[in-house]
Amino acid sequence: MNGAALLSVEGLVKHFPVQRSLFRLGRGTVVRAVNGVSFELRTGETLALVGETGCGKTTVARAVAMLYRPTTGRVRFRGQDMTRLRRRGLKAARRHIGLIFQDPLSSLNPRLSVARLIAEPLAIHGIGSSRQRRERAFELAAAVGIAIGDLDRHPHAFSGGQCQRIAIARALASDPALVIADEPVSSLDASIQSQVLNLLIDMKERRGLSYLFITHDIAVADAIADRVAVMYAGRIVEFGGRDEVFHHPVHPYTRALLDAVPQLGGDRGKARSEPTEPPSATSSPSGCPYHPRCPKAQALCKETMPDLTSPGGGGATLAACHFPD
Repeated sequence: MNGAALLSVEGLVKHFPVQRSLFRLGRGTVVRAVNGVSFELRTGETLALVGETGCGKTTVARAVAMLYRPTTGRVRFRGQDMTRLRRRGLKAARRHIGLIFQDPLSSLNPRLSVARLIAEPLAIHGIGSSRQRRERAFELAAAVGIAIGDLDRHPHAFSGGQCQRIAIARALASDPALVIADEPVSSLDASIQSQVLNLLIDMKERRGLSYLFITHDIAVADAIADRVAVMYAGRIVEFGGRDEVFHHPVHPYTRALLDAVPQLGGDRGKARSEPTEPPSATSSPSGCPYHPRCPKAQALCKETMPDLTSPGGGGATLAACHFPD
């Protein structure tokens, strides 16, 4: 793994104004999806963003790809500030970023054959001739385990796992340096999840890829990640190496996530004593957003937002907690 930063995210904020709502939120209401996220992704590594549904993971991923324009903050890819790029510059930068979405079938155009789907990024970026693009589609189909004889079929003829293989091939078509995978196995059966994860790991090793991997599943993150960023209420609350975060967590929220994972013959999977509802994205509590659920919360937690720092100083793991373990 190269130590150079391929992707650098600095103070990323993304808020969505709410104009009207069935729930009468009213004008001026803002959904604070992401609130000051910063991290670096090194060349050749997999960084997993982990957390509950609604914590802001997908918004971060879409902002990194500039599918959402950040409210404030910077996204630097290969040293280039993506937030300052206009349409043509963004198109050129996105050639080097592959995207894999959660629902493989809905992310594939049902009107296109598999060959055209895989070659679609090449056509968008004007890479190669029609014949060369089709040859590239053949090559990638073989790499992800799709039979050459199936390339003229359409997505509805394939299983969910096969559709995700097609989506992976499409994401790799333009030879990207970074692949953003947003819950790429969550809609698949457990046995198929393992196959797709192994395929992603194999593609990373063979092609020197870097992954920004979004998941709510601790076991999936443990299987694929080099480093882990745990998100809560739009913020990173713990950041570090996979083994450190999952085996020696220092933030109470990370520990609660791990305690909720069922394990045969272990204590995990027991009910948690703290409230289970995360804070509203439109009215986050003062101080640390986790304090209403935290069994260790004290007065300071209700008043002051903790910084993401190394507990005790000098450690490899960072935590946003006034009283870390």
